[in-house]
Parts: sequence; C-alpha cells; structure tokens
Amino acid sequence: MTGRISMCGRFNYVISEGMVSLFDEFGVEVSGATRYNLAPTEQVPIIRQTNGKPQSLEARWWLVPSWSDGPSSQFAMFNARAETLASSRAFQEPFKHKRCLIPASSYIEWKSENGRKQAYEVFSDVPLLFAGMWDEWNGEITSCAMITTQASEVLAPIHQRMPVMLNSVKAKQWINMEISSNDLKSWLQADLDMPMYYHMIDNSIGNVHNKAKPTKMISNINMTLF
Repeated sequence: MTGRISMCGRFNYVISEGMVSLFDEFGVEVSGATRYNLAPTEQVPIIRQTNGKPQSLEARWWLVPSWSDGPSSQFAMFNARAETLASSRAFQEPFKHKRCLIPASSYIEWKSENGRKQAYEVFSDVPLLFAGMWDEWNGEITSCAMITTQASEVLAPIHQRMPVMLNSVKAKQWINMEISSNDLKSWLQADLDMPMYYHMIDNSIGNVHNKAKPTKMISNINMTLF
C-alpha cells in the first residue's frame, strides 16, 4: 500500500470505555490495541457472526475474493459502493452471506480547499460501526471491505461519499445471516442514525506511516444533524 490518499481510506481505532462497552454489547472480546491512521491492506478489527454467535477477529482491509488468485492491487477492494453491491462479482456474495461490522473511533476524510486537500476527522459521541463484508481466501487470508454510500447532506461539504454507519440495533441485524440482504438495502442510503462531528486535523495524517494520534488544527467543531 502506498501513501496515496483514498476516499474513506483511513480510520482510527481507540480502546476507550465506549469501545469496550460496544464489544461487550455483542458479547465478544475487544480486538487488538489502539491504532491510529489505519489504512487499506492493514489488519483491522471486525465483528461477524459464526455459527449463530458473534465473533471478533482481525482481517485484512482489502477484500481478497475466495475465487481470486490471491491478493492483488489491480482494483481498489477496500471500499464497496452500496449502489453496485448486487452486481459486483467480488461483493455480491459477501453481501448476502458474509456481512460484518468494522468498529472505529473516527475516520479521516479529505476535502478540496483552495486547490489543496485538507484532512478532517469525523466522529460521534460513541464508537462507530461501519457496515462491511468479509471473505476468506484459500483458508489463509480473512479480509474485509467497508461499504460506502452517497454522503448525507450534512457531511457532503467534506466529501461526496461516506461509510455506511449503523446503530447497535441495526448492527446486530446486519451480521445476522438469517436476515436477507434484500431487507437491508434501505440501510445503505445517505442517512445518519447519530449526531456526527468533524474537525480539521494536521495533514501529516496523509502519510500512511504516521501512526500518531491526529492533531486537531482548529478549536471549533462542526456538528451534523440527523
């Protein structure tokens, strides 16, 4: 993975009291340690359901389809567009049978300002749960992808896309494979179930090797609406 900046391509994962409570709500152990500036192809925490029970584990954030020849960078497979899930060869089956959650404390997005890219950190009052999918290749690599959708009206000023974010009630249904994916399609719209906030951060976060806590650049916080 190079240091290039990608849409919905970085997030933070902090083991806070809220994050511990989130994992407790699913009845699973907290996965891994605090990590900042997680980027595609890195190992990230996911929550999925196995044999009817939630499970936490680490997965490669760049989907490797079970039918593929193995990891490849030919196509960007860390994000899956909600609008094309049903028609995508790589994503249609995971959407039906291998849905997961990707917990995060916040995510990073870049806005074009005066001819340059400016980084923003987007977060809420509670940890975020991104709608995702997983797959397993050759019994060796468990990987995942984050689903993105058109940004809500209040987040659109930063970027035209955003991760699909679920509240805890929807999240539990999302990983329930007894629920048809057809019944979940309406959740992939540009809606927010929680208040969201964002603030400008230092652009050094654009370096994929920078794993330090993001540095806030301004004091005011912009709040989105539902």
